[in-house]
Amino acid sequence: MQPKRVLILGIGPLPLDNPEFLHGTCLRTWQIAKTLHNDGHDLFLICFRVTGSRGDKDRSARKELRLERLRYLSLTEEEFVYVPLIRQYYDEFRPDCVVGANAYPASVAAQIGPEVPFWADINGYFMGEGQAKAARYQDDRYVKWYWDLLLPALLAGDHFSATSTPQKSVLIGELDVAGRLNRHTFGYDFVSVIPTGREADTTQHSTLKTQNSPFLRGSVVPADAFICLWLGGYNLWYDMETLFGGLEKAMERNPRVHYVSTGGTIGGHDDYSFDRLRALIERSPHRDRYHFVGWIPLDRVDALCRECDMGLNVDGQCYEARFGARNRITDMMRVGLPVVTTVATEISEVVAAEKCGFGIAVGDANALTETLLFAADHPDDLARRGECGRRYFEQHYTLEESGRPLREWAGGSPVKAPDWRSPNAAGWPMPLCDRDLRRMSWLRRLAYRYAKFGARGLLAQLTRRRD
Repeated sequence: MQPKRVLILGIGPLPLDNPEFLHGTCLRTWQIAKTLHNDGHDLFLICFRVTGSRGDKDRSARKELRLERLRYLSLTEEEFVYVPLIRQYYDEFRPDCVVGANAYPASVAAQIGPEVPFWADINGYFMGEGQAKAARYQDDRYVKWYWDLLLPALLAGDHFSATSTPQKSVLIGELDVAGRLNRHTFGYDFVSVIPTGREADTTQHSTLKTQNSPFLRGSVVPADAFICLWLGGYNLWYDMETLFGGLEKAMERNPRVHYVSTGGTIGGHDDYSFDRLRALIERSPHRDRYHFVGWIPLDRVDALCRECDMGLNVDGQCYEARFGARNRITDMMRVGLPVVTTVATEISEVVAAEKCGFGIAVGDANALTETLLFAADHPDDLARRGECGRRYFEQHYTLEESGRPLREWAGGSPVKAPDWRSPNAAGWPMPLCDRDLRRMSWLRRLAYRYAKFGARGLLAQLTRRRD
């Protein structure tokens, strides 16, 4: 392997900051960066601080760290999307290749026009997220906003990654809409799958419970409680009614059942789901058995998971769930915590098929109840399922294994896509009315015109305007 100079654009804060608030996109950025760093590449990692994190809007909070073969720069979102600034860093660093970790940073990377090979990581089903947000807030303009954000990455990427095998197929369809399936790229494999991955857990696994200095047992919950854990934020595609309904009936029939939740509202993205659950709980006769510990520092998450008996994941019926991934399931499998999950995402199918926990149908609150009651009465079976999850993680979801496609690309001889000089060679029409075009930012309007008319056509339009 020949070490490369790799410019990565992503989303922070990162685990090396040990933040209390950590978005799934932050974990994905670190997965991509740490995978390449472990392989000996020289990295320049530029991130913006996601909404809700400390100093997200404060330019004075800019952070720059230099570690072995890693330069990390933390910016505000406003600074990050200023393309001339990012292009300046690109020119100074002179990378051998560029990686955009998550759709938004990949879109910004596309707009700097990298002359070197460019890997665009589309982490999760981005347009499914747009549909979910449009449905939640009853505003279809979100769908348009998500597409305008995704399009530059689709046009400029030389290779792409998705988080699941089903999402790979969807991403190929999106590339078709963007005009990338043309005569130049016939037979070219655009997309690889990089499932959600983590650094291996190096601690001992003799028990799920933390015997030393427990955080939950004896203080937050009774020492003998059966703890059901919700890990992280509450997003648009989760089914709060099924989650609450299943827990309520389980609590009614077994007084040991307690619910513990880290995380909470995902500020600036979903201000609804968490409040919806809290409103349901306020009317519950068992509300004293619901415990919200909030966002906690990353270095305490594993220990908290080990104190719990069962992890929870409850998705609603939507395309995001069918094609996306779930960070919380990967995190729970990593430390041997068995999971009960609705079967929707690819990793939830793994949980059910490999007996890493339990799979239930989407929307089936009764199945959730019965599963929790069975698990509470069968600790040996539960421990075996947790161990199955940990072993499966170690075989498939470590950084080394999950990131294999990216490692082979960066460690080999990455090249530009066959159509990189004419990414919309077919002149694929994406019609918009003038009113919609005027609503776009000038950067998105530029990306749209580039997609519709190609580089030469766009240049001709801009030249005519100056004349």
